[in-house]
Amino acid sequence: MSFLSPFLLWMIPLISIPVIIHFLNKRNIKIIDFSTLYFLKKMEHESIRKLKILQILLLIIRTIMILLVILMMSRPVMQSFFSWVDEPESTFSAIVIDDTFSTGGMGELIDRKDVKENAFRNILKTIDETAIINISTTSGGIIYHGLKKDIPATGLAEMESYQTGQFDDVFGQILRSMEEEYINHEIFVISDGQISNFYKNEVGNSSLSDWNKYFIKLPQLNRNLSLTNVSVENEVVVTNLPITIRAVVSNTGSVKVENVLLQLFFDGISVGQQVVTLDVSESSTFEFQTAFHSTGLKQGIVELQTDDQIGDNSFYFQIDIPRKLNLLLASKTFGEMLFILNAMNSLNKDDELFSIKQITDQEFKYNMDLRDQDILILQGIDEFSTLSQNQIKDFLNRQGHLIIFPGRDNDKLPDLTWLDRIDRTSSRIDLGNESFQLMNFSNLESETFSNLFSGRKKRDVKLFSFIPLLAGENTRLMVGSEISIWNRLQSSDGIVDVFGVSMDLKWTNFPLMGDYIPFWHMLLYSTTDKINEEILTTGSPWDISNIPDITGKILSHISPDGRASLIQIQSDKDAVLNDVKIPGFHQIMESGSIINERAVNIPESEMISPFLSDDELSDRFSGNLFIIDDSKSLEDMVISARTGFELWKWFLILFSILLITEMIIANVYGSKKL
Repeated sequence: MSFLSPFLLWMIPLISIPVIIHFLNKRNIKIIDFSTLYFLKKMEHESIRKLKILQILLLIIRTIMILLVILMMSRPVMQSFFSWVDEPESTFSAIVIDDTFSTGGMGELIDRKDVKENAFRNILKTIDETAIINISTTSGGIIYHGLKKDIPATGLAEMESYQTGQFDDVFGQILRSMEEEYINHEIFVISDGQISNFYKNEVGNSSLSDWNKYFIKLPQLNRNLSLTNVSVENEVVVTNLPITIRAVVSNTGSVKVENVLLQLFFDGISVGQQVVTLDVSESSTFEFQTAFHSTGLKQGIVELQTDDQIGDNSFYFQIDIPRKLNLLLASKTFGEMLFILNAMNSLNKDDELFSIKQITDQEFKYNMDLRDQDILILQGIDEFSTLSQNQIKDFLNRQGHLIIFPGRDNDKLPDLTWLDRIDRTSSRIDLGNESFQLMNFSNLESETFSNLFSGRKKRDVKLFSFIPLLAGENTRLMVGSEISIWNRLQSSDGIVDVFGVSMDLKWTNFPLMGDYIPFWHMLLYSTTDKINEEILTTGSPWDISNIPDITGKILSHISPDGRASLIQIQSDKDAVLNDVKIPGFHQIMESGSIINERAVNIPESEMISPFLSDDELSDRFSGNLFIIDDSKSLEDMVISARTGFELWKWFLILFSILLITEMIIANVYGSKKL
């Protein structure tokens, strides 16, 4: 405690005045004669003892009251939390506003955006007009640096965003912005203290260790559920077959939430509903099933009812069921493709899924055009000419899908060593004498195909002949435990499926099984899966260099809120869009047509990352951190932390209490005296 009045020492003797009056008063004694000793003894044992106690008590109270008057005049001050020199021109004040997604919504029934704005305004009131001030946000960095009096009156930045950010990055920018040394340097952080925004853990080791640091803590969310992830479980999505979609919901509030509606939408139509009940910090997965009857890009949204933070109540994703595929079938004779062609025609009832072209091996070898083809199916091709080899390589470089079967009368597969990572295969094995071997689906790694062949009756696929393939990491289907009959290999940017079984009844009874047509449906679409792979998070870059012939084009970016911005592409290298800041469906358009689209969601860390306690915050800031939970009294608390807390108000309150007490006791004493 420090005292500001220099005359304190010579005023201290004034507290002896009540003591002097007390002793002088004792000399003024009146003698009263009583007729009997009985009353004297009674007065001695009762009245006199009480009067002495009251006199001593009044003496103490009056002495303390004079002492309090002296202390109030002296203006004592409690030691300040920080060191501070009253030099505005040599003061550097930094304000960092946490505008990440986790700081939005309602905290304790108060809009946290309003809390941040009020805290910001109250901080400004404590800073002198001639002081240097630096204002930053976690997602945008420094937004103002200069004299406080020159801050624009129109406002500086939004207090909320859908992005994440790192305090260490902002602190580094602030330190680099300081052009000279200052006597006072302080920093104010307005945040909820989410751990994910402090993951670098460099705050305590930075040059901020000797700064005056204030942390204004935002109120926590009360009733809130967050959609943290949505996944499509199918490896291959095709029309008219069930699709399983799983949504992960977490309770990120401070109370249990019951009976909240969870819905699945596709292209704006609700296709499923569930009810969610979760305890505090609990997470659970909810499953939906649906099916599509048409191809194309489907916009999916899983949505929760409104709560304290509405931004995390929606999760956006896309399912791309490719439009019409161009298929080219080549075989020695058209009859070799009978069962394959029948399966495709069964799938392609309305001519919506495939455009099918069939050629002979001679056309394939010398007059083949693969430029517009998506899938090339070969059965019974003995060899590949140099021309066809080059065309197939180009086809695979364009992400083509090559499927190869042996012919009905082939003893070997054609030589495939000219394709990378594909070895020569063995000779055909004929079991003969009506014997057969069952196909082993237990080794089928793909969940989609494994589910297709589940059940005892569906496992009776018999093999009468087969060509053993090299078993290994590329094997998809086995005979027994060691022999492969289906290998899938990556070649350039394309996929090559090599089968050791001809789709003919001399080799297998598979073309007569009920799973034969669904198998072809899965196989033809198994390399066109684009489920969820293109989901972006807010604040991340969007690489659009995969748009064909993008160089030199003028494109438009349409954000979910309807805002449009032009994009001038100079080259493939700079075809990156950095302005992906809002969750929802973002589109790239050219001449009014959508040529690319992406789903964007909030980073999961912004929804489920825990918060630092006061002790953990102090550790991150190397101690010397002044934490403020109530922003309403922020201005007074900041001033007290800088210059200390004056005690005269408390002395005045205590003086008033003692004065009332003294009046009551004196009144009682006066009554007894009479």
